[in-house]
Amino acid sequence: MINIEQISKSYAVKSSALLSPTSKPVQANTEISFQCQTGEIHGLLGVNGAGKSTLLKMLCGLIKPDSGKIEVDSIDVLRSPQQAQHKMGIFLNSDGLYPNLTARENIALYGQLHQLDDVDAATEQVIEELHMRAIANRRTEGFSTGQRMKVALARALVHRPKYVVLDEPTRGLDVLSIRLLREYLLALKARGCCVLFSSHVMEEVEKISDRLTIIHDGKVCFQGDTAALKAFSSSKDLEHAFLKAVGA
Repeated sequence: MINIEQISKSYAVKSSALLSPTSKPVQANTEISFQCQTGEIHGLLGVNGAGKSTLLKMLCGLIKPDSGKIEVDSIDVLRSPQQAQHKMGIFLNSDGLYPNLTARENIALYGQLHQLDDVDAATEQVIEELHMRAIANRRTEGFSTGQRMKVALARALVHRPKYVVLDEPTRGLDVLSIRLLREYLLALKARGCCVLFSSHVMEEVEKISDRLTIIHDGKVCFQGDTAALKAFSSSKDLEHAFLKAVGA
């Protein structure tokens, strides 16, 4: 289980005023709490700037919250970030690919970092599951956005983690790739994984999410499944229900 409890985070942002430059805090997250269970796909929703990416970075141990507690499989992320990270497949963006390495070599490198017993077999398996054979032996330099996204996803999943954290995983992907990713996430759920993902695509959210958490202005404004969100907003359309929930 992923347990996020009373998490708050603020940043000091310098004012652009020329005569009196000052630093003022911007509250990114305020006392956010929710849980993601194993065997569940959990959607994290919110408009741009709501605080989703900040929260996911804290979950992954990349930045520290000002207060609160985050646990992954009962491991305290603040105290033992590397131990928690080993449990997770983390996809926050497609940056960090090595352009002189092939897609296969980029994936295998992460398998080695996770100290897998058979890196080659694990690499082949994720290449097959994500239908990447056409690009597996090409250097990633010059890859399209969608191709880079696929390699980054495969890299995050090569060690077959129990927990998968994805920040807008479908951006840059074509229709076929989005469908394949959807099927793959459902397969992860079927084998007992816990999947937490953020998205702006309501169609994808509705098709695969078991539960939703909506953040607005850094605070949780809704938790429940898609049916509950529609009932909460008195709307049959998920996009309209979401916009009503965030007061847009």
